[in-house]
Amino acid sequence: MARSAAGEWLSYGMSVGRPSLRNRLGRLYPSLFAPLHFHLSRVELRRLLANEFSSTGLWRTTCAYRGFGWFADISAWQIESEYCELVEWVARQRPRVILEIGTAKGATLLAWSRIASELVASVDLPGGIHGGGYSPVKEKLFREFVTDRPGVEMLIFRGDSHDSTLCDRVKAVLGGRTIDFLFIDGDHTYAGVSRDFELWTPLVTPGGHVAFHDIVPHRELKDCQVDHFWREVKAGHPNFEIIADQQQGWAGIGVLELSGLHP
Repeated sequence: MARSAAGEWLSYGMSVGRPSLRNRLGRLYPSLFAPLHFHLSRVELRRLLANEFSSTGLWRTTCAYRGFGWFADISAWQIESEYCELVEWVARQRPRVILEIGTAKGATLLAWSRIASELVASVDLPGGIHGGGYSPVKEKLFREFVTDRPGVEMLIFRGDSHDSTLCDRVKAVLGGRTIDFLFIDGDHTYAGVSRDFELWTPLVTPGGHVAFHDIVPHRELKDCQVDHFWREVKAGHPNFEIIADQQQGWAGIGVLELSGLHP
């Protein structure tokens, strides 16, 4: 006998290993009511997105959206002015294909989903060293970002962006298409960000762009070293920076243009 939708969600919520009773009970509520929570969250998202095409409108959407259960929260780990300036700039480039590494709660994925004309893709490692990640159930909400945009495809890959096998999978799914805009916001260690740049830029369209988040030296996280890599890599490419305040102690966005020759 086929299980009900609620039964499927409940089974998922209670089947991960042998969690403590407290954790099991904590999963019970959102799992049991997941079908209802998804419906209510989708209605809320659709209402907030109606006629919102500006960067500030998208930012307001990420702030206002609450959602329910597994589908709560699409807030940004960004500074508002930097987010809006980047989103406006990317929109002016009219990219066909956008890929981001590091999705976290989904605010930047939402923006790319409203901008890309053919395909938007997310690569995210649940439980990565700098946080982020999301329940696999939340993929269903992320796919809602493009349901009102016929012809725009959403691809979601949960895995290690440093894994060449995963990169090969993405390349195969692209089917000869290249990435017009690549947003790197995953592993922030020097080794991590350099690996992402090395592995994924060969998939970027010649003349396309790569952006990095957290190029400002981080005041608290010493293993956040994107600023070190940014200082090195920007010397070899046309680039610009989006920084609200040089003394802010985190965030900041750097954008590179890749010429015909990949690094």
